[in-house]
Amino acid sequence: MPSVFDDQEELIIYIQTLYCQLGKGNPQDKRKQKRITAVTDENYLYIDTTYTICVVYDRWIFFHFMYSGCSFAARSTDWEAMLQNLPEDVNVDVPIMASYNYRYSHLAGVTEMHLEDGFMTFPASERSGSWDNTGNNPFVFGFLIRDNEPEPEVPGRLRLLSDSLDGGQYYKFTDVDMELIPSPAMVACAGSTAAYSQSTHDYTTDACPAEIPAFEAFFLASCLTGSGMPINMVEVELTKNGSTTTVTTKDNGGLNNLAFTLNDTAIAMIKE
Repeated sequence: MPSVFDDQEELIIYIQTLYCQLGKGNPQDKRKQKRITAVTDENYLYIDTTYTICVVYDRWIFFHFMYSGCSFAARSTDWEAMLQNLPEDVNVDVPIMASYNYRYSHLAGVTEMHLEDGFMTFPASERSGSWDNTGNNPFVFGFLIRDNEPEPEVPGRLRLLSDSLDGGQYYKFTDVDMELIPSPAMVACAGSTAAYSQSTHDYTTDACPAEIPAFEAFFLASCLTGSGMPINMVEVELTKNGSTTTVTTKDNGGLNNLAFTLNDTAIAMIKE
């Protein structure tokens, strides 16, 4: 049987994972779960209050939401509900799993709802017709980040932050966020560039903190175009000449293509 995805122009892939720091221990902090109830005009939305809960920590929450039903008049309308006990500093789109897909019965259904300021919003266009099947039980299960504190500015922080690094008339390295941890030598790098059909390209800036040393590191980047591998290895080298800092990107995957989006952490090899 041919794949049901062959005629789709765009696919959304959800990668559900956790970020763990190796070798870093923290005291265990036991919290109690909080029941969540949905408050709507005319009480049209019903959720399973036994399984709809959150567990709140300082910077994140564990969240489980299970749909039970809605009034007949609201089945085709946009939904908005205040979720009591949900922290107001969670702002995220979350995928909802449903167990039946009318068009492709051997697949499940996945839709999205939005959480912000303690409210859930869910347009009718995002919901499939299988939501009100008996026993379908659409649900959300996730660990969600809280944005309750501004990121502190640490004195002496080894960070290069720029809207755009200059690489010539047609080339920019945009949304660059590069941060170095000297011991152990690790560097996190984020940004996008579109230097097509090139194996190396230079970008310059005069806004690099003097404390950042010259280094090189290897990252995995997502390619923006081409029929080759969707992931490419990119070498990033930072060198200094007086007040000018040069950031050189090099294609290490043999694609001859530096059009990529980068968001990765790697070992930094400091250059004396």
